[in-house]
Amino acid sequence: MSGASDSSRSETGDRRTGSRAGRQDVLDAAVAVVAEHGASALTTGRIAKRAGIVQSGFYAHFPNIAACVEALEERIETQVREPIADGMERLRETGPGDAEALTAYFLGLIDLVRESGALMDVFMRFRGDPSPLGAALDRCEAALIDDLTDHLDAFVATARDEEAHARACRAVALLLVRQAFDGMGLLRAGTIEREPLARLLAEQTSKIGASASRAGLFAQP
Repeated sequence: MSGASDSSRSETGDRRTGSRAGRQDVLDAAVAVVAEHGASALTTGRIAKRAGIVQSGFYAHFPNIAACVEALEERIETQVREPIADGMERLRETGPGDAEALTAYFLGLIDLVRESGALMDVFMRFRGDPSPLGAALDRCEAALIDDLTDHLDAFVATARDEEAHARACRAVALLLVRQAFDGMGLLRAGTIEREPLARLLAEQTSKIGASASRAGLFAQP
């Protein structure tokens, strides 16, 4: 009888301890679930189990899974997109072809990816996934492309057709973003090291404006 009572008290105590998991702990658990099992595995039950709380503990922080996905999108916005955009803003103080400044920028970007851990892993792997989380990640990627489009527009010569120029800036921005993500994938796979990758991305980026002009995308400076 005493053993059963002790077991009951232990289980209750564990649940009470778990119920004190904060909102950020629940989001950490959500990221871990997706990283390990995929976007379709993101359910309140799995998140609660990973966070070490009873399922009702999830609802103490989020009314539903959609609100949790929205919070994950906000976390990516704050921890990934905003630092990248800030770096691009600082780059505007240098010339667009400054490979040294671009190398420093990409080294910082690589470090940001590493520091973001599972969050960046989820972002890179599940963009385009046919799920609410995939749609949220697509919006984050689109915001990054918008930021880079504005960055390019501040540097490259404007063509006579401003609409065509805007499309060209967006196309080049998309190419650069995807190129950077591909490079990060190679880094994660151990195919290339941090410093050579940063320099390679910097060299390619420093010449993209001239290359796009020769390809007829931008007006000649």
